[in-house]
Amino acid sequence: RGGALVLVMLVLLLFTLLGTAAVQMGAYEIEQSELQAAQQEAGDLAESGVELGVGWFTRPETFTGRIGSAAGPCPAPARADTALAKRCRRRNGRASFSTAGGESQFQGTLSQPDGAISLSAAELLPRSPGSPGSIDPAGGGRIEVVLFGPTTPGAICTLQSTGRTAGGTSRTIRVELYEAAAPVLTAAAGAGAAGPAVGPVRLHWGGLRYGDNGRLPVDPDQVPVLTLLAPVDGRPYAGPEGVDERLDQWMDVVIGGRLLEPAGDATAQLALLQRWAGRGNVRIGATAPTDVDDWPYWELKRLARRFGRYYTTDQQGWLYRDGRPPAIEADAAFGAVDGPASVLFIDTIDGQLPRLGPDGNLPTITLSRSVGRYPVYIGGNLILAPSVPPSAPPLAPISVAPLVVPSPLADGGPVELEGVEFSGGFFVAGRLTVERESRLYGAIYASDGFEGTDHLEIWYDRRLGEGLWPGWPVVSILPGSWRVIAQ
Repeated sequence: RGGALVLVMLVLLLFTLLGTAAVQMGAYEIEQSELQAAQQEAGDLAESGVELGVGWFTRPETFTGRIGSAAGPCPAPARADTALAKRCRRRNGRASFSTAGGESQFQGTLSQPDGAISLSAAELLPRSPGSPGSIDPAGGGRIEVVLFGPTTPGAICTLQSTGRTAGGTSRTIRVELYEAAAPVLTAAAGAGAAGPAVGPVRLHWGGLRYGDNGRLPVDPDQVPVLTLLAPVDGRPYAGPEGVDERLDQWMDVVIGGRLLEPAGDATAQLALLQRWAGRGNVRIGATAPTDVDDWPYWELKRLARRFGRYYTTDQQGWLYRDGRPPAIEADAAFGAVDGPASVLFIDTIDGQLPRLGPDGNLPTITLSRSVGRYPVYIGGNLILAPSVPPSAPPLAPISVAPLVVPSPLADGGPVELEGVEFSGGFFVAGRLTVERESRLYGAIYASDGFEGTDHLEIWYDRRLGEGLWPGWPVVSILPGSWRVIAQ
């Protein structure tokens, strides 16, 4: 008598309560999901700002933000596009982000930073909203990046990036950056000491360095005259009659020891030194940077095993990728297309530090062609022997496509080089031998000097003097410095 009605009403009430709870839980889940998505987007924006800031150091001309006025130990930047360039000088004269005493060029604070920029997501990621990724360029998010002085000894600056969504959710990441050690080649050609003999080495856009005793042509006219009137193009030097064309804007010679030629004749030696004295771009007995310290064997070996290409060798000069068969020739190793290499490392025979002399451990590597601008460490002797088609005459030039390279002038356009067989930066732990006329764009250093009777012609890639290699960062994030700042 009415009991069924009460039971039905209680059941309806229970279902109503359960439905209301389910709706509230669903709304809470949606709210949490939206909040999580917003936090994820803010975090992605902040991380993108960190990557963007690191990239500015590789290409400082892309930084378009505002710069601070904090006084520092190095020349102040005149424009925003120079604020993140290396403005200090070390004792060896190389550009750096810090002084010889380790004081950073960045001296700003969070409130008065050395550099700051604010970008919309659309400016950072100009892509369609439907493309993959959690950042929607059309969503109205922003990134704010500031750069100021470091707090950790050895770091060069602090980078703080804040990502902010259109709804106001934000996340801030703070890291410290340090200058990434990259191998450098400070001259077009360098050697620890002169080899037993050398053919004419013709250099463009750069100089020649001997860390110890060195050789020069008996005829000073074979060494280009240093002058700003020199044309900057891809033309090689003319023959012996074309003396007027032996000009270069950067050509200088530094010999750390004494001049070896002509040997055993003090009178002729003095006469030759007097002839060189009037050139102005030849220094004998001066301190010559030789780049040896910038190519550490163990460190580059470790990097090649992790990020680059590492090869062991045998007595015959065959190469083995990561020490495993099959054996390949050097040209195959240089021509590998398995992605860019941060460094290509060819090890010594026994996998130990290079040793010269009778008990040496250096293989002999023969190369007929190379590609790429990554650093190449060769723990042995190198022979440059460009290949020639079987039907070609003995002295026929090798047919290679023209190489278009950037001009060494800051405001210059691209330059086209003809007949370049070798490209890149080479550090040779032994001796370099030129078996056939060779042309190189880049730079080369040979610890045991040069030999050969044929010509080696080099156009210096001046970026290698600053350690600017494709894929090699100018700065890196200091391990352990990544912090998420509470909002």
